[in-house]
Amino acid sequence: MTFKNKEKDMLHRRTTIEVLGFDPISTEYKFFIVMMTPEMAKHILDNYNFDNRDFYPSQLAALDKSISDHGWQRDGGIAVFNTEGNLIEAQHRLKKVVENKITVPFGICLGAEKESFEKTTPPKQRHPVDQMFRKDKTATKLDETCLRQILARRGGDEKLTLPNAIAMWKLWKPIVREGIKITNTLISNSESFKSWNKELLGFNALMVSIGKKDVAVNLMKLLENQVHGKETTLGKGFDHFKRGDIFTADTTNTQKSNIRFMMLCHAADQLEKRPNGMIEWDMKPAKCNHETLKKYGNYRKFLVDPDGHGKRGAGFKSAA
Repeated sequence: MTFKNKEKDMLHRRTTIEVLGFDPISTEYKFFIVMMTPEMAKHILDNYNFDNRDFYPSQLAALDKSISDHGWQRDGGIAVFNTEGNLIEAQHRLKKVVENKITVPFGICLGAEKESFEKTTPPKQRHPVDQMFRKDKTATKLDETCLRQILARRGGDEKLTLPNAIAMWKLWKPIVREGIKITNTLISNSESFKSWNKELLGFNALMVSIGKKDVAVNLMKLLENQVHGKETTLGKGFDHFKRGDIFTADTTNTQKSNIRFMMLCHAADQLEKRPNGMIEWDMKPAKCNHETLKKYGNYRKFLVDPDGHGKRGAGFKSAA
């Protein structure tokens, strides 16, 4: 490095210390707290964020929602700089400090090893089940899957998130557990339906929620019997539809999941008319869609607002 470059580097570091109150370049491993201003955050991002991953829009959006719903949370997250002064952690949070023009307490770690970003195992991403488990040590990933399906299939704006996981689990736990129990009666005896697990979980739990547990139990038995050669008219029609042209090479996983769920809803509608299953499967592929099914039957009852008019459907359940 030439004298001129050294001089320029020293001037830059002096400017940094004036703006930040500390020098990000450090061989000493240390931690402290600063009041992070938008000016400080911008200076870090502009001058010390050259060896980092790209910004993730989903992470930025999640931070926006968290800040909007709960304000800035002092959750122990820190900005980490390696020995060369490069920022290796907290760029998304710093960006939000700049965008929201807020001054907040911020942990700082200096002197992280240069190659720690590549060599260390990243922190485990938190999931709703982690929140649920904090308050209920019996909560499992399967519970989360079922709860996520319940909220998704109701068609409202409410999705399972970290902030609402505990409240949603408290509200839906008995229904989730009953839905899992009913689903297991089919999954444990029918290998071909294991790929339908999440759709079955959501369907059975929602059937319990609208007071139709017996119908759900009956349908699981009918599908199990069909797998093992004990045919009914409805079971045979369901199986034929499942193996037909409804699923093509172009059908996405999301579309497959929606079709499976709608098939279960329609099968339950038919079974209610003839509990012995001796009734035709009358659904055509062109009618297996949200716009058709939201007009009738159990699918409609599950929806929070089936007509989109702000009127709650039979499936409405509030955490308030």
